Amino acid sequence: MAGTSPETSATPSVNSAPSTELSIWWVGSTDSLLHREFVRWIESPDSPRRPESTWKLTIADEATPSLPRLTGHATDTRGSIIGIVIWTVPENGISDLLKRIANVCRIKPGYRHITAGLVSPAEQRLLTEVGVTAHVQHAGEWPRCAAVLTCQK
Repeated sequence: MAGTSPETSATPSVNSAPSTELSIWWVGSTDSLLHREFVRWIESPDSPRRPESTWKLTIADEATPSLPRLTGHATDTRGSIIGIVIWTVPENGISDLLKRIANVCRIKPGYRHITAGLVSPAEQRLLTEVGVTAHVQHAGEWPRCAAVLTCQK
């Protein structure tokens, strides 16, 4: 655990741990099947994470995560994504969530955004319009985001 945000490391046990290749911020409730299944998936052999790589998952305690400003694009020299933000859809609707995502996209460009939770097709279109790259409705759908997490989409 670093700072005040709890973190989950999806790092295989190796003698010399590589530097973090991908930072993921989880914004919203962690007391859900969506969160538990995401963590299980990225730590499993079915994950798109290469065995020698390190992904860091940071739980954002606030409604809008404190993201470092990216210079240039959200990819490194090898084309790997540097930052992903996963937003959970609140039970009271997406109105406030849309504003928060649009604000982060405007002031901290370069991150890929994924939303997780139940939304209607119309709401999903709105989320896409503000900058969401992928959406997960149910816990078993995380593998659909593999291309986003590995910079193929």
